[in-house]
Amino acid sequence: ASSITFTAIDSITPTLTFSPVNSSTNVAIDSNITITFSEAIRNTDNSILTDSNIDSLITLKTTNSSGSNIAFDATIDSDKKIITINPDSDFSSLQAVYVAIGNTVENSCGTALSAASATFTSADTAGPTITWSPANSATGVAVDSNITLTFNEAVRNIDDSALTDSNIDSLITLKATNSSGSDITFDATIDSDKEVITINPTSDFSSEQVIYVAIGATLEDSSGNANTASSITFTA
Repeated sequence: ASSITFTAIDSITPTLTFSPVNSSTNVAIDSNITITFSEAIRNTDNSILTDSNIDSLITLKTTNSSGSNIAFDATIDSDKKIITINPDSDFSSLQAVYVAIGNTVENSCGTALSAASATFTSADTAGPTITWSPANSATGVAVDSNITLTFNEAVRNIDDSALTDSNIDSLITLKATNSSGSDITFDATIDSDKEVITINPTSDFSSEQVIYVAIGATLEDSSGNANTASSITFTA
């Protein structure tokens, strides 16, 4: 009897793994993205993948597949298994990032990879922002007005402790005329969501009195990002 030896064609579709993985959150804003394949890959026209031709196979956008392009440079390792995508600049705080590769690569036996994509969200690196009421430089403000500071996210003390009605007063400066003026007595409170500070002066402002109010860089969000010191002046 005679025998023969042969090698079967590899018909198993290559698989890939994204890093960061799909739906990741709190990804460092300076992260690279990698696509790791289960076996060596090449272009579907059988040509070799190189650092100079890999960029055109990758999609990198803000938010989703319809978002704005994010500029990047991609490279592939010598084993042709790992694509590294290096964005030209850091991601924005809490930026949703979409990355994809199409049905454009195959293994050495010509079995093509299915199109694949992932979306992840970068870390929160931006401090809380403040909206003042009255606004800076406002005039004709009612003499019995309260002053509010509204944050775009919940805030806490810089030492991670909770803000309360009993500890908020020490963070606020309220003076007549400017930062060197006479103190104006007040009582401050914060809402249950820790987003709105209300400053209630003990007595009405004087007619056409100039008021200076400020808060230092003494608060932070849940990610530890501090606010920027801020102040306004308005006229009763």
